Amino acid sequence: MVAEAKSSKDVRIYLSDGSAPISVEVTGVSKSRPAVITAASPAGGWQLGAPVMFQGTGFPELDNHFFTIGSSTGDSFTATGSDTTDSTGSLSSAGAEVLVYDNTDLTPLCLSSFAYALETPGTVDVGTYCNPSATLPATAGAPGTMTLGGYIDVQDSAYPAVYRAVKDGKTRVLSILLGQGQGELIQAVNFVSMTWDIPMGDGGMAWTATANLKSRPEHVWDDTESTGELIPLTEGVAA
Repeated sequence: MVAEAKSSKDVRIYLSDGSAPISVEVTGVSKSRPAVITAASPAGGWQLGAPVMFQGTGFPELDNHFFTIGSSTGDSFTATGSDTTDSTGSLSSAGAEVLVYDNTDLTPLCLSSFAYALETPGTVDVGTYCNPSATLPATAGAPGTMTLGGYIDVQDSAYPAVYRAVKDGKTRVLSILLGQGQGELIQAVNFVSMTWDIPMGDGGMAWTATANLKSRPEHVWDDTESTGELIPLTEGVAA
């Protein structure tokens, strides 16, 4: 199949307000694509498309990664973008949780520019006369930064939301919906600075903000159409 270039005209960017996510205990994980998660529904139920992050489940394919909520019932949901089919993990007896971010806490950002600057893992030279080219992986640092730009408009949702994020320094979730069935990019960020450009004459007054990535971007999309039948929850749950 030949790849087809996709336009960015349908891209939408959303930023959470810094509210803490809801922690829900995970009591079951299926080995399937996508994984089916058993957990008591939070107040208000499971919100389709809401970002979630897993911690302490014992499944490396899930822990510390972002996904979104797919189809759901009262006590379970599918983690869109996940694949635990061949996992060797087993559900931890205690501490397994899913952090659920409320979709209503997401503010749309109408931006004029957006760019990533991801860090590349480095190495440390530990060469000897016997092995001059020997290296070791360097200590992992921050995943990188992102830069956002827009125009100053205090009546618009974007400028006040980003300005508050810079001032309070809270960790937020930033989600980039790519449109055209291409899923979304999800990451945790801390905004650290904002600058302003006030041109002479008729130019638009603009702002630029920089955020540190607290997690590497996760590209999440629904590809279940090509994966065949899911393993039923009752057969794939790790207890």
